[in-house]
Amino acid sequence: MSLYRYFKPLSGRLPDPDGPLSKSLPSSTIQDANDAFLETSIQSIESKSKRGSYVKLTGVQQAQIAKYAVAHGNKVAIRHYSKEFCTEIRDSSLSTWKSKYVRELNRKRAAKDFEPNGEVVVQTLPSKKRGRPLLLGSELDDQVKCYIKAVRGKGGPINTTVVIACAEAIVRRTDKNLLKENGGPIELTKTWAKSLFSRIGFVKRKASTSAKVEPTRFQELKDLYLLDIKAAVEIADIPMELVMNWDHTGINIVPSSQWTMEEKGAKRVECVALDDKRQITVVICATLSGNFLPLQVIYQGKTPACLPRYTFPADWNVTFTQNHWSNEEKTLEYIHKVVLPYVQRKRRELKLQTDHRALVIYDEFKGQLTDTVHSLLDTNHIYVVKVPPNCTDRLQPMDLAVNKSAKEFLRKKFQVWYSAQVEKKIAEKDTKVVDTKMSTMKPLGASWLVSLHNYLKQNQTMAENGFKAAGITDTLTTS
Repeated sequence: MSLYRYFKPLSGRLPDPDGPLSKSLPSSTIQDANDAFLETSIQSIESKSKRGSYVKLTGVQQAQIAKYAVAHGNKVAIRHYSKEFCTEIRDSSLSTWKSKYVRELNRKRAAKDFEPNGEVVVQTLPSKKRGRPLLLGSELDDQVKCYIKAVRGKGGPINTTVVIACAEAIVRRTDKNLLKENGGPIELTKTWAKSLFSRIGFVKRKASTSAKVEPTRFQELKDLYLLDIKAAVEIADIPMELVMNWDHTGINIVPSSQWTMEEKGAKRVECVALDDKRQITVVICATLSGNFLPLQVIYQGKTPACLPRYTFPADWNVTFTQNHWSNEEKTLEYIHKVVLPYVQRKRRELKLQTDHRALVIYDEFKGQLTDTVHSLLDTNHIYVVKVPPNCTDRLQPMDLAVNKSAKEFLRKKFQVWYSAQVEKKIAEKDTKVVDTKMSTMKPLGASWLVSLHNYLKQNQTMAENGFKAAGITDTLTTS
């Protein structure tokens, strides 16, 4: 069987002298150009020479040759070791090895690194590191790696947030002006953190995960959902300030996750401080006009003693349940303490009737689908449109533009705080894992939530972008 069947000739990829190109160029010209192309291509292939054989000597062998050259000269060393190692040793290579040998010899003498007999011996020459230079330099990079391994060894969760915080603390301890925030060249990013994980052999591990349920007939569900919103707004002439969407989102008191970095191949992944007791539920609500309502914050506990010792804004709804999840009771509490006061105030500001309709959009969480909740909203002249099941990631405004940014804001707050704690421990030579007990984190988390709400109110476009991404804005502005 001929091997030619597996290869395509170059001529098959050239213009046909009698093809469409012949309408623009004479056939003879096309043929001459094809012949010249083939001749040039063949000459180019034949002119490429193979690289000669190359024997790579080890650092130990290089040190041996360099030592001999220092004692007897380059030419003698080349002649002697070319014959011994059966390879040609170039003078330029030997000069490089010789310089390395002398530098290493001087370094050992300065460090008083003597052998038992009092001599200074260079066993091997250091090899040049390949790839990009380390962002932090070898010394700081080694310190970060040692610290991360120590934290992981004690069961602490390791992720990009924690690593960046630790690295910032270590760099700041050495010279804070190296960080970009202080005008320096070092900017620690998630990409850098992932590179560090790769270099120390850590991989992402998680106990379990579940498959996402994808809805069928998505476009049909979306069209019906947007039609319901459009009908409610146009029939009742509801202003943008009274079109609301609220959503429940779980927030970690310690902004980490069930993920951590662990050595590749580890069969058991233990991690401290990752149970449900370290979570709270936050209800974020925003309007089509970009206004953010006060938050509802639900802690886990059975008595008010579970609440943090912190003074929240008076218009917030800070409460608790046994498992920190919302339910019908907490939904009614949220409507009474947050939603209704806002709606009533906006009706007055817009000079509307006290029974002018409002609209709230929320998902199919069972705690807010009860007859009691619907009755309370209807009594206060508030329509309800529900997000179709399994479509919240594509049709709920808060999910599309706010929740992720809110969690990232809190994660950054934690990162800055954690970095400061690491810096303090390094200064005090304290090897214990940073204290993230509830008594420490609850007041801190409360203050970060207040900062988050102020941040959201200053960035109203986040809410507006959420409504736009869900298709609500365009649906209401088109006739």
